[in-house]
Amino acid sequence: ARSRRPPLTSTPFTMSLSSGNQDAPPQSRLRNLLSQPASKKRDAEILELIFSAPLHRPDLVYKFRDAISYWGKYTTRHWDAVEQVCIAALELGYFDEFMVYARIVLDWFPKSWRIYRLLGMRREARGDFDEAALIYRNTMLQNPTSTHASKRQVAWLKSQGRVFDATLVLNKYLEIFSQDHVAWIEQSELYLRLGLYPQAEFCMSETLLYNPTNWALNLRVADILFTKGTQADVLSARAYYAQSLLENQATNYRALYGLWMATRTLNLWVQDGSWKGDSKNYELQSWVVGTLKHKCLVRSGTFT
Repeated sequence: ARSRRPPLTSTPFTMSLSSGNQDAPPQSRLRNLLSQPASKKRDAEILELIFSAPLHRPDLVYKFRDAISYWGKYTTRHWDAVEQVCIAALELGYFDEFMVYARIVLDWFPKSWRIYRLLGMRREARGDFDEAALIYRNTMLQNPTSTHASKRQVAWLKSQGRVFDATLVLNKYLEIFSQDHVAWIEQSELYLRLGLYPQAEFCMSETLLYNPTNWALNLRVADILFTKGTQADVLSARAYYAQSLLENQATNYRALYGLWMATRTLNLWVQDGSWKGDSKNYELQSWVVGTLKHKCLVRSGTFT
């Protein structure tokens, strides 16, 4: 079977905790900029928006690549932009053009981990995953704190279906960079794919320590706990669903349905005698049913 190429994005972990729609402000701003008369300043603003939002538009990054000189040469901003142009060229399959910009980095930073990462990504784009893995391993041997090499290894292992190997690489990474909450989220997703729910719960709990009021993180922990399915887990899931709704009730339909499922499951256990129950559960179920009915009526236009 043909191997699927991993995404060559500047950020290997592309999971979003936002539930925003495709017409988010960055998209609107991008459309406005594209409608303006062409100029180097406008092109630079388009690149700045794509890099900072961030937006995945390799076509536009490559199209407006000449605008990187707008920020001046040999600045940190300039080198970051050159690197993004290299990645965009790889995603579009422009390998010769990639080498033009990669040589610029190579001439100035011949021993930098950044050029090795770019060369490894070039191997990935061509399907030479073994060669790419060798480059990343050598980079990590020379510089064990190279975050990008570790993350690229995880990306290509996932693309090859080697999820368990990806967890091993990411575990070593997290031993050094334990405060990387995005990596904890990625590790949780990998464990979920392997069906290792206790490990996935632990990873999400670590992430929640850094941002306990994040409604999306509370929701993810609740989903994992409810999937585990024991009485203790469902009770904990109920609490996390409720916390998620405290932080965001307006658009958090998933937490509403999750809380309904948790309270309903607990009530069923009361009926068959496997759980003694509590008054809080009946109150929560009554509230969530009423809230769901109200939101359905509002969305249908029959209630305002």
